[in-house]
Amino acid sequence: MTQTSHLTPAKLRGILATIFVALMIIGVIIFMLGYQQINVYSLAAQETAQQASASSSTVHNLKLIQQELAQKSDIVDRASQLVAASQSYKYQDQIIQDINSYANAAGLRLDNITFEDTAAPTTTAMTAALPAGIKMTTATATLRNPVNYYKLLRFLHSLEQGVFKMSITGIDLSKGATVGGPEDITSSPVKIEVYIR
Repeated sequence: MTQTSHLTPAKLRGILATIFVALMIIGVIIFMLGYQQINVYSLAAQETAQQASASSSTVHNLKLIQQELAQKSDIVDRASQLVAASQSYKYQDQIIQDINSYANAAGLRLDNITFEDTAAPTTTAMTAALPAGIKMTTATATLRNPVNYYKLLRFLHSLEQGVFKMSITGIDLSKGATVGGPEDITSSPVKIEVYIR
């Protein structure tokens, strides 16, 4: 019996060479894919390192700023007082506008309105401490004399019933010789406590 093999040394060398070339091509492809993945991971690592470096420098800068603010706390306090003062002027403008509109509605004329901040309430009705976040300021409204008594009552009533919580703390009335009609009187400046947030 003869066994004929179709495999000759030349065919075997050809098969081995083909397998070798195929393995080389597959190896190069795997190497290229691996290289690309390593590049992606490398870029991600570089980006993370840059972010960490930026965060570190940001934290360092914030600590420096915090130290500088601590050293210059008096300047920070003055700056916050300026902000509070500008907010106070906003309220003062609104209070002036309200007092003027109440006076005009009552038929009275104002000569002047001045403000004075106070730390504690002065009226007996408001002897308790102010709630947190509530500030009181005192406004003094000077009326043009002589004034009609009933118009003055309407004005005072409007003040105490207005949007801003206002309380009359002082007013002096007198009937002078130079007063016009029977209902006309002379009024001293009206002291008003205004409560604002």
